[in-house]
Amino acid sequence: MTKVLKHIIFQIAILLCAFSSSYCSSIEGIWIPEKIHWQSPNIEELKETKYASISILQFLDGGTFKIFDFTVYLQGDGSINISIPEWGNIFIGKWKTKNNNEIIVNYRLVDRMIETSSQVDGRWEKEPLPGKKIKKSILLDTIDKDNIKVNFDKENFVRNDKLTKDSVEFISKYKSKY
Repeated sequence: MTKVLKHIIFQIAILLCAFSSSYCSSIEGIWIPEKIHWQSPNIEELKETKYASISILQFLDGGTFKIFDFTVYLQGDGSINISIPEWGNIFIGKWKTKNNNEIIVNYRLVDRMIETSSQVDGRWEKEPLPGKKIKKSILLDTIDKDNIKVNFDKENFVRNDKLTKDSVEFISKYKSKY
């Protein structure tokens, strides 16, 4: 093989790696629902308080995938704060690229705020952790290179720009024993 041919093959390999890594890195980060349905409590003193139950997605370098089902609160400055004592379920798994607009995620429940149980053969048993493995497809809707939407469970997610620093820190540092 000539030096020129080796150089061309090397350049093509670099371009392919650059394309695939830029695609993968474009999904990494924290994603929140595009539309959040805020509610107010039926208590006069708390009417200004806005809260919602949402899922927050996180894609990490190396293929780790996390879902946080949380109650969140809208702050006066428009930022969103998760309620640590009121968090719900946390799922962790892996993600991988299937094609240019689809990602496959495999995950399972690893933590929850409230113990749940189900009836088995007429008796109640605690549902064990970790939960059963779940496999789903996530579709990407690329509007332009800087504007991507993620469609997960029939809901659109956008890159986070509203979570408070403490909320992002909690999500980023969360580790499971499973």
